[in-house]
Amino acid sequence: MTAELDAVLDHYGLMRTGPATPLTGGADNDTVRVATDKGDVVVRRYLRPGPVRTELRFVEALARRGFPTPGPLRTHTGERLVPGDVPVAVFPFVEGAVPAEMTAELAVQCGRLLATLHTTAPDERLPVIDRRARLRKAIGEPLDLDGGEEFRDTVSAFLRDRAGELDALEALPSGALHHDPHRHNLLVADGEITALLDFGELNRGPLIVDLARAFHYLAVDRDDFRPPGDLVAAMLGGYGRVRGLSPAERASLQVAVDLVGLVDAAEFLVEHAPGLGYGSVESCHSWRAFRGSAGILG
Repeated sequence: MTAELDAVLDHYGLMRTGPATPLTGGADNDTVRVATDKGDVVVRRYLRPGPVRTELRFVEALARRGFPTPGPLRTHTGERLVPGDVPVAVFPFVEGAVPAEMTAELAVQCGRLLATLHTTAPDERLPVIDRRARLRKAIGEPLDLDGGEEFRDTVSAFLRDRAGELDALEALPSGALHHDPHRHNLLVADGEITALLDFGELNRGPLIVDLARAFHYLAVDRDDFRPPGDLVAAMLGGYGRVRGLSPAERASLQVAVDLVGLVDAAEFLVEHAPGLGYGSVESCHSWRAFRGSAGILG
């Protein structure tokens, strides 16, 4: 591993001056902090298939516009990635730590960050997620878990009874979504967010989906699986300081929260739960957060 790391750094004209320190927080990538002769850097191996080059172009452009996220360094030949079987990129190290909990002040800052992303994102062709199609596919798959029928019935009723609301959601202003805005993707120093990390789920969709995802993660992070009202309000307030929500967007927030919760639950229950030995739908945190988030926005 040391020789491989040194070979990666050589592409950037960097020399390692200390050991590599693993950085935790994500299961889809192998990330280490390394001291070099030109300062500390972060080396990231992309273990999950995806449009890595699109992500790096986007993040680089975003960083150039002053958004607090580290842009990839360029190799001595001007590339963002080191060639090889597994894509590898190198980033400047950013001071900060993952917050132990989401506070009201951090929620305000997170809301501002999402709105800033939505108003300054570079023009990049991004993948689009058909969330309704994912739900239809999920309820057509075998689901041999306790509570599986209730889950199917809930999803079927959601798609049928709230079709008009889902149509309205899809018609709202759209753009680049971070899509993974939870506290583990934040770095904080002295009470200030220094970076929003991990754009691996970057996609294009209704902008309020990022807020819905953030609210969903607030619920998942709680023992009672209910997003705290004060944090939801703080995040909405921070968002509104940068980008005002239209009445139509505010009216669609609840269905967006419900939609992202169900999609997350469907992915886990169908694709992961059986292989991990789970026997009940109740074991799925996203399912419990979907139910705990019902009616949080009126």
